[in-house]
Amino acid sequence: MIDKSWHFTCALIEKFHGKAELLKASFSPALIEKLEQTPMPEDKGAVIPSGFIDIPFGFSSFHFSWILPLFQDRSDFEKALFISVLPHDMGTQLRNRLKIKERPLSLTPRVRKWVCEEMLAKICPHVLFSEDVIEDSPISKLQMLSKRELELLSDYIGLFDLAEELRKVIDKPTITKVYAELSSKEIVFLEQCLTRRFLWRLPPIGLDTWLKNPLGFRHVLQKRGLARLCVGLSGEDPFLIEKLIFTLDMGRAKILKHLVKSSPIEPATTLVQKQILELFDLLFANHQKLHSG
Repeated sequence: MIDKSWHFTCALIEKFHGKAELLKASFSPALIEKLEQTPMPEDKGAVIPSGFIDIPFGFSSFHFSWILPLFQDRSDFEKALFISVLPHDMGTQLRNRLKIKERPLSLTPRVRKWVCEEMLAKICPHVLFSEDVIEDSPISKLQMLSKRELELLSDYIGLFDLAEELRKVIDKPTITKVYAELSSKEIVFLEQCLTRRFLWRLPPIGLDTWLKNPLGFRHVLQKRGLARLCVGLSGEDPFLIEKLIFTLDMGRAKILKHLVKSSPIEPATTLVQKQILELFDLLFANHQKLHSG
């Protein structure tokens, strides 16, 4: 059984890419001798079992902040090695963040796949799944959304709570301040919410809290939206929740982990899901067309 440690992976890449000098300088003679006697994993051994995700898809659905902690206290070569297997945009973000000067390596498909598996095992050591194993439900379409799209959706969901806060406000200067924080499209949707009555809402916190929050108005909108989203996701397939968690950055993901419940919170969950689906159709009308066919 091959020990998939960082040093072992790095050494194998060195061994099969003709960089013997760097290998000898980096590891002890005893380790090098052991590695030379260890066979390279065969293609069959690198094949992911049926139902698991394809490696490139796996990385493309992860936010790069989940990968960043893996690179603490690693050599420039190790960083360049693992960035070499990432999608271009994610690799560029990490290179810029870590200020890596080492150029990405040219890896064979077999080695690249193995390194990807090594990284995924460290980011998400439990079962990694494909879209096919997520239980189908009206809300499962959220798995199609990117990080930015999920953030946009949660911001708009937060407008339902903002509308409840505004409903009893008659002070025009306060209303003007609120509108100044929103885009024109958000204002249109907010005004639509003000003409409707909803059977459930999060506990109000007062507009002063929204407007005077030290982290800013948008921060409150995002947190309220995420909290409402969590109510709508409660009781849904855990695989779907996990997929959404790794699509978001670690800060937002922490909120999902904490607030999504294993069972629905009725009647709130059913009511919020209707709002989520309404917004999905409003914001991403062409999304299913793009992902089908």
